[in-house]
Order: sequence, then C-alpha cells, then structure tokens
Amino acid sequence: MSATTYWWQKNYDAAVLEMDSAQLPSRVKDALKSISERLEKCIEYGGVEHQAIVEAGRSLGALKSKPR
Repeated sequence: MSATTYWWQKNYDAAVLEMDSAQLPSRVKDALKSISERLEKCIEYGGVEHQAIVEAGRSLGALKSKPR
C-alpha cells in the first residue's frame, strides 16, 4: 500500500487494531461504512486508492468472519 493515508483508513485501522472482541464487530461495521461512503464518490477504478480499498475490504471480511 502507498504511504498516502485516506480518510476512511482511520476507521479501518481502528478495526484492524481492535483487541477487544466485544468491540470488534462495531469497529468493522464502522470501517465498512466508511469504505462504502468513499466508493459512492468518484474514484479511479484500479487506481492506488481503489486497490487500497480492495485490500482493506478483504482484511475486514476476514475479521468479520473470525470466530470470537
């Protein structure tokens, strides 16, 4: 991923770094919402940010399905 930080990454980072399994579902939900809101805006398909979103989505999907 590039050194650029996108506004949706704040919630993504909070989800990925969450250690409390009770808080994790809420963090993942917030991160997915932020990503969804960003995708509603004009974004270059295949661009750097789009690739970052794809990777973040995969990671969040893994967290979401992780047994508690």
